Amino acid sequence: LAPYYSPPENTKYLFVSDIDQTLIDDNKALKIIRSIVQKKSIGFGVATGRSIESALEILGDTNESLNFYITSVGTEIYYHNGSVKDEHWEKHVSEGWDFEKVKEASSGIHALSFQPEENQRPYKLSYYINWDMLGHEQNVDGVFKELNDRLAQRNLPCKVVYSHRHYVDIIPQRAGKGMAIRHLCLRWKFDVDNVFTAGDAGNDRDMLEGGLRGIVVGNHHPELKVLRNQPKVYFAQDFFGWGILEGFKHYNFI
Repeated sequence: LAPYYSPPENTKYLFVSDIDQTLIDDNKALKIIRSIVQKKSIGFGVATGRSIESALEILGDTNESLNFYITSVGTEIYYHNGSVKDEHWEKHVSEGWDFEKVKEASSGIHALSFQPEENQRPYKLSYYINWDMLGHEQNVDGVFKELNDRLAQRNLPCKVVYSHRHYVDIIPQRAGKGMAIRHLCLRWKFDVDNVFTAGDAGNDRDMLEGGLRGIVVGNHHPELKVLRNQPKVYFAQDFFGWGILEGFKHYNFI
């Protein structure tokens, strides 16, 4: 494999973090995290709903510490400072996906507003929840039922991902942050038990459960409460990067 497809030498651990409201919101904590990762030679990456361009911009000099980027809700993977796309992953997630058919099936649903074109990606169709139209919190279930029913009726294999009470992303069935991490584990021959993840919202759910060592930061959104009794999911009290460091201590990682 080319060098940028390989994890750091002499490491058996990976740490993958969401960006917003998890990794970057406290500079002091972030500095400590970067130091730990460097000293322990840990494979370090981010998993985000942002595009690769947006992720590179918001991360600033933190990019120097990163080995990989899982972007656009786990539909894309990049290496080598974001300059090399994992084409194997792209081929894997693209099977059965038809952006235009998914757009047609999902358009016109009450309380869903199509996000600007710059937020759409080849394997991610994105909407906003319009709470002024929706009203009560319980009504959101009806929106998702209609959306999933429409996709199923057209035999479109998709996942609907809801996060931050505001974003609705439709992605291929094979995609997602957790699935992308497992792809890396297979490629690099990592045991999932040696993978630590951190997040705060619904689009992080599939990388916080399922055998990975998940850390839910203290400032998490309500959609992650369902994970509270899951094995290997630690709910930190501290916010942002401090919650990550608390999770590291819980897992005896530091």
